[in-house]
Amino acid sequence: MADREFSVAFGRAFEPAIAVAVAGSLTPIGKLTKGNPDWLWIPDYLNWQGDWVVTGVYDDRDVVLYRDGDLIHAFVSKQNHNIGNTPTTAYAWWTRLIQENWNK
Repeated sequence: MADREFSVAFGRAFEPAIAVAVAGSLTPIGKLTKGNPDWLWIPDYLNWQGDWVVTGVYDDRDVVLYRDGDLIHAFVSKQNHNIGNTPTTAYAWWTRLIQENWNK
């Protein structure tokens, strides 16, 4: 009985977040706005920048999408004035957030 009560309580805790996320307004774990893609939930303290561009200037906590064949990666910049550092090879500049096969 205790397991069932835990499952019900646990499930109810997430219902508002799911409903709010679909509506596109604030959620308990972050915001879903133009600056935050709807398919990748990132905390409010990270800044979504979109696709990585070699000439882009990225600051600490900027998040970029990097495509490598069928793989997509989201990387977080570790430093300010991050220019021209390829996310998959410049480990002093980037931390991998996710890596997924785009064509699952």
